[in-house]
Amino acid sequence: MRLCTQIFLFCVAFVLPAFGDTYSWNVTNQVFPNQIDPAMALFNSTTTNPVLSSTDLLLQTPNVQPEPFMGYIQSATNLAIPTTNLVISFEMKLESGASTAAGRAPVHVAFVTATNVEGVLGIDHGVVFLSFNINSRQASASVATDDTFHFYTIVVDNPSLVGSPVRVYYDGSQILSGSLLGPGDNSGSQPEIWFGHGTAYAYGSSRWKSFSHNAEAHVTNNPTTSIATAVEIYWQTASNQNYQVQWTPALNGSNIWTNLGTNVIGDGSQKSVFDSTRNQPQKFYRIITLP
Repeated sequence: MRLCTQIFLFCVAFVLPAFGDTYSWNVTNQVFPNQIDPAMALFNSTTTNPVLSSTDLLLQTPNVQPEPFMGYIQSATNLAIPTTNLVISFEMKLESGASTAAGRAPVHVAFVTATNVEGVLGIDHGVVFLSFNINSRQASASVATDDTFHFYTIVVDNPSLVGSPVRVYYDGSQILSGSLLGPGDNSGSQPEIWFGHGTAYAYGSSRWKSFSHNAEAHVTNNPTTSIATAVEIYWQTASNQNYQVQWTPALNGSNIWTNLGTNVIGDGSQKSVFDSTRNQPQKFYRIITLP
């Protein structure tokens, strides 16, 4: 029987990291924000823990000095800040609390988007504001914050640029506009996004239903390739004849032949099978006819 082979190259794909995925926590999943992969990390200097119920996540800090912290943060390699339109969304209700500084509130959502570039949203009783520093605010809006749950969205046009516009939406309507700040009280050398009670100038209690942003680093199948050789074994078949391709690593008196795949049924045309030769110094092939 005439046995023919051709050598081919096959590509093997591997995964590489990519960026700009959405981190999304929702109370309906009945897990804490630090139980999602990649997770937000819990920061907590109180003597209690966050409480997860079927309806919300409770964060609370007591009125003691110095004021303790409780919240969730995502930073460093778990973040990949998008080049345009950073979006942070959450649904929450302020229950109680007070602040001793005009630029701080019982609840904050803060974001460091580049080295020494940051923004801070404060939520107090009846007011939402973008902070300028500890003692002052960029802009504020009088809205209900402690009557029921409200949905908030923060949009940053150019996250890497000091002075880039920052817009805040409340239940679907824009209520605030401000800008990203330069070096200040919350800026740092690496990206971070956090929410909760994170200031020594306030205390409080808040309930959360969801928190999401579009700056999560993730892994996707953008392949890099490696090349490996393979052979195609092909032959002329007869109709209704069964064939089996076999291989062996050496031709000697004690060689063992191993089936390559399943048997092939002929139909009068050429048939072929492929076999990778990766990690094999040599292979010999034969085709046998079956009853």
